[in-house]
Amino acid sequence: MLKKGFQFICLLCSTYLCTAQQYLQPSIVAGEPLGVKQGLSQGMINCMYQDKEGYMWICTKDGLNRYDGYQIKIYRNESNDPYSLPDNYCNVTIEDDNGNFWVGTNTKGLYLFEKKTERFYAVPLIFNNTETLCIREIQCNKGKLYLRTLTDLLVLDISNVNIKNDIKTGKKTKLLFSYNALQQSKKYKLDITFKAPYISSFLSDNSIWVSFRDSIFYCKPNVDFSKWSITSIAPTSLGIDANIKGLPTLSLLATEPEIIVIAYGNKIIHFNTSTKKIEFTQLFAEAKNSLFRNNSNDENIYRLANNDVSIYHLKTKAIEVVPIKSLGIPERSIFQVFTSKQDIKWFGSAGYGIAKFDDRKNRFKSYIGANQNEIFWRLSPDYMPSIGTQLKGTWAVLDKQKTYWAFLPNNETKTFYYLYSYNTLTKKTIQHTALPKNCTGYNLYNDSKDRLWIYYQDGSYKNFIARVDKTKSSIEVVYSIPESIESSEPFVSQFYFDDNEILWLATINGLYALNEKNKIWKHWKNIPNNNNSISAEGVLSICPDPIAPEKFFWIGTEGGGVNRFEKINGNCIRYTEKDGLPNNVAYCILSDSLNNLWISTNKGLSCFNPTLKTFQNFTDEDGLPGNEFNRFISRYMQNGELMFGSVDGFVIFNPKEVLQKQPAAPLVFTGISILNKPLNWKIDSSNLNTPIGYAKFITLNPGQNIFSISFATLEYRSNVKKMYKYKLDGFDKDWTNPSSKNEVTYTNLLPGIYTFYVMGANTDGVWNEKPISIKIIIQPYWYQTILFKLLVLLLFVLSLYGFYRYRLKQGLKLEKLRNRIARDLHDEIGSTLSSISIYAASANKVIAGNEKAESILSKINAGTSEVMEAISDIVWAVNTSNDRFENLANRMRAFAVQSTEAKNIELQFTENKDIPHIALNMEQRKNIYLICKEAISNALKYADCSLLQVLITKEQQHLFVKIHDNGNGFAISNLDVVEPNHSFGGNGIKNMKARAVEINASLEIITKLSIGTSIILSIPLKKS
Repeated sequence: MLKKGFQFICLLCSTYLCTAQQYLQPSIVAGEPLGVKQGLSQGMINCMYQDKEGYMWICTKDGLNRYDGYQIKIYRNESNDPYSLPDNYCNVTIEDDNGNFWVGTNTKGLYLFEKKTERFYAVPLIFNNTETLCIREIQCNKGKLYLRTLTDLLVLDISNVNIKNDIKTGKKTKLLFSYNALQQSKKYKLDITFKAPYISSFLSDNSIWVSFRDSIFYCKPNVDFSKWSITSIAPTSLGIDANIKGLPTLSLLATEPEIIVIAYGNKIIHFNTSTKKIEFTQLFAEAKNSLFRNNSNDENIYRLANNDVSIYHLKTKAIEVVPIKSLGIPERSIFQVFTSKQDIKWFGSAGYGIAKFDDRKNRFKSYIGANQNEIFWRLSPDYMPSIGTQLKGTWAVLDKQKTYWAFLPNNETKTFYYLYSYNTLTKKTIQHTALPKNCTGYNLYNDSKDRLWIYYQDGSYKNFIARVDKTKSSIEVVYSIPESIESSEPFVSQFYFDDNEILWLATINGLYALNEKNKIWKHWKNIPNNNNSISAEGVLSICPDPIAPEKFFWIGTEGGGVNRFEKINGNCIRYTEKDGLPNNVAYCILSDSLNNLWISTNKGLSCFNPTLKTFQNFTDEDGLPGNEFNRFISRYMQNGELMFGSVDGFVIFNPKEVLQKQPAAPLVFTGISILNKPLNWKIDSSNLNTPIGYAKFITLNPGQNIFSISFATLEYRSNVKKMYKYKLDGFDKDWTNPSSKNEVTYTNLLPGIYTFYVMGANTDGVWNEKPISIKIIIQPYWYQTILFKLLVLLLFVLSLYGFYRYRLKQGLKLEKLRNRIARDLHDEIGSTLSSISIYAASANKVIAGNEKAESILSKINAGTSEVMEAISDIVWAVNTSNDRFENLANRMRAFAVQSTEAKNIELQFTENKDIPHIALNMEQRKNIYLICKEAISNALKYADCSLLQVLITKEQQHLFVKIHDNGNGFAISNLDVVEPNHSFGGNGIKNMKARAVEINASLEIITKLSIGTSIILSIPLKKS
């Protein structure tokens, strides 16, 4: 008798014969709300539209809304602004081929909206009655504007419409068609009473179809639209059932203009107008109170029913059903449906806002709340694995003989397990008793040779690997895992048997390998401080390398990320969170046909490209059942899809579909704030002269150097996965690292002109090819302007010049004073001394013979001569005309020549051409001359020399004057104290040294007996 566990196996297999209704169905993807809480002006949605720039526009009863994925900007009527939206009750909007943006209101008629000035301009119509001013629908096609008003259908010629030339001047738009003017039958005229319900369709061939319950009118223009014909057609002639319920909606196939697609009741038909035959029929599920809608901007037909919305895709002829309960909106409330450029469905309701539905989330078929047992017996047969496919991480496998093998609990103990098999061909179930008693089975593996391996624990938690002999229903060989850890947790997480007949085991104690040929075990563990070892102790999964499985395989660790393991030497290359992996716990790894690795973690699912070494991560935002996955639960499905199990259920997906990338979305600037205050370009015109999205530059006034600028990628999916990088040229050296933050703040920037660049990536990681940019001009304070700085510089230069003039004037005064003193000394004192000298000489003649008087007069005469000579030196030093060193050298030469000639001594004096050209002040000239004069005089008086040298040189910033004689020299122990036997007397040396100190010079005396004496004067010079 079969136990309950055995019955489970039977159920596992027999359910393949069950009907589709018993199969597990993917969970419904929930819609994302966009309502008043998210910033929408009102919940009654009349129209949704995406313009060429990528913005979403939403018409409500309380204004026109523009949505960029982050923020909503609302346009309403403002009493003090004649160019504001005239009627808050906004019905419809559309953009034509020329970029004109048309807005239809409920009571004020048709308007053109100029985005760059945010102004609404009225469009004058020929029919301007109250009913015509209610615009219910607008469509554009090849320069023609189709209008459905409250009481008529109109066609306008807008091929040459220009806001500046036409609308602003009040020129009426050319009317090409009026249905009521063309319709002769009063029964089928349109009026406000709606006694005859109708549906109108404006087709891409510029024909207009008006459907009533009993008749359809076909309106067709001639080539130049000057004349229109109207033809009544019986609905049955278009293949429409005679007992139709509801009104038919008509569309044209873009690729086949002769095919009219007619939607009515629960049916779609493709009718060929040439052959008058139905070419295709598609049925919807039965629904009451259904209503069809189509939009000129997409190739879908929408059936709105009480409980769901059915989307008929004209290209594929497939029907997609979206249950209303998944949208978070009450039943019977869906009023409008729109598909944006990124294949996002927007469901507009009557009072409950919008539900945004992302089709791409359906790429992941998520089974939320389903447990792992349901993976096997409640999935559609399309997902069941093919024969011989390795089923990793599950407790049931299918071998090449089409037999399922599974561990099931013992019915009595509920703890220990039996091994069961079920042959899908013979329908026989067998309980295998080969396992030792009181064992718990955990994992099974069917290798490439169709051999079954099992992993189990005995009652003492010892771990074993066994190979089962399927034909004999017995265990063929058992291996006890060496160094295993006693633990109630499953020790082995996964098996892998390679082509070299090595069995690899992922365990909680590292990686084990059993060589079946020589029965040798190997073991690899984490080695601290060795980056080539396995990155963590616990190994959860093994996956052969998709490109070189003979060399490498990949292991997932518990806390150490994923490792590429090299078989030949055991070296690992680690990849962790810092490399882009969402989490370092890698539960399961599967490879796909694109040579990618899929890794389940605690923070979602990750796709790793081993060639590019890049990660692409997916979370519940992308449609996964949850972000936290589980170990053991992963497998390859029969149709090439992959399955991973999580805490919240499991997911099945096709990697090719998931990895299909959408092109980059438009990127725009959305706002700017100064000192945390958002700018309004109409109010803050000194900063911004147009809306930020159209601005070329922003001017910041002095002190406004703290600002924030925001931007948005106009893709209406998860903002967390959108990435941005930016750079402020003139401040930032390089681009920032990618971040999901869509706003940047700069503080304390210096005045100047900067350029801000930003690039964006969509949720697939596709970056815009070119960045968008805007100039930032920061105005300086008045004291930071170039003019002010130039004025300050000019003032400084003038001050320097004034100071220079003052010093020059003072110098001239001093020169005049010096010259006057020199003149007075020469004229007054000099002449007086000369008179004294003459008088002394005359007196000497008068008293001739009086030796005592003659002696006194001779001394007076000599003293007078010395004073006159000293005054002559002073007069020469004071005179400003002698400030050049050349003058000093010439006076020294004259004195030396006069003195040496009188005593017949050879003189060697530096030649004029070698005399340095420098300027000396009066103090320097006087002291240098007197020092040299004293030295020459002493040499001539006491040295008894035959040669006197006066050598003048300039080296670097010093002037050197050397006076040398070849005379007797003198013995001196201290030049400050004169020895008794040398020729110097008095205070000569002291005076010379004192004079040197006065001019900050140094004096050196070198003397040797019988050789001569050298006096060297070194005068420091100021740098020129």
